[in-house]
Amino acid sequence: MRRPLLSPRDIDRERDVIIEEIRMYEDAPGQSVQDLFCQMLWPGHPLGALLSGTIDTVRRIYEESLA
Repeated sequence: MRRPLLSPRDIDRERDVIIEEIRMYEDAPGQSVQDLFCQMLWPGHPLGALLSGTIDTVRRIYEESLA
């Protein structure tokens, strides 16, 4: 739990999966509206943040940041 065995290859693969999931939700109008509504209702609050993050934040995840 303290030092998971995450290879860079596994992290890259999972990053790609998460990005595809984000894109899938962006293609769903109902989900996109819900996300925008929450961001507008609770700006700057965790309730208004996207649970998955953004494609940009997911791309910046590397092995060192998970340790």
